[in-house]
Amino acid sequence: MEEYTEAVPGRYLKSMKKERGRILGEFIQVSGYHREAAIRLLHRDRSPGRRR
Repeated sequence: MEEYTEAVPGRYLKSMKKERGRILGEFIQVSGYHREAAIRLLHRDRSPGRRR
């Protein structure tokens, strides 16, 4: 499951709006996250550096 959560954001951010909806729906079904929580997770910056 952890590998899936790391792989999806790259696909999600690079895709067009229609494709994002499909990817988000798939991610919600697989992970069990609520829609808004999944969106926050997929938009989170994973680069190392200073935290806010």
